[in-house]
Amino acid sequence: MNAPRPKRPFSVTALAVLVLSLAVLHAFGVWEAVRYWSVLQTLPLAVSPVYLLSRNLLWFAIGVGIGVGLWRGSLWAWGNAQIAAGVYAAWYWLDRVFLAPAAMLKLRWPSLVVLTVLGLLLIFITLRRPGGRAYFYRDSD
Repeated sequence: MNAPRPKRPFSVTALAVLVLSLAVLHAFGVWEAVRYWSVLQTLPLAVSPVYLLSRNLLWFAIGVGIGVGLWRGSLWAWGNAQIAAGVYAAWYWLDRVFLAPAAMLKLRWPSLVVLTVLGLLLIFITLRRPGGRAYFYRDSD
């Protein structure tokens, strides 16, 4: 007989909603890139509009997959959410360092570092707390 499924902790629910919200933001990025494709091609961008479209499409797909997995308590989502959070943070910083105007980065980098570290800590703590772990590591016969 299967043990009753543990209730999803509030922190995991909030994380799933946050991940799905970020996926929606990237969906808007896809929409805007397609909508303004001709304008993007005329701008002096540091990267091709294809990069902007591809990046947003990739993070939309990853966000939806992981967000749904977190919501449902899928074991694969537990580890992949942590990996994706690290990759997302690294990608974000690579974009900032290589694509953002230097003046913008110079003004904002301390607060952005704090927000990045806090965000990563919240994700890792949420998923590694006993309640979060139990929700993902339940018997799934």
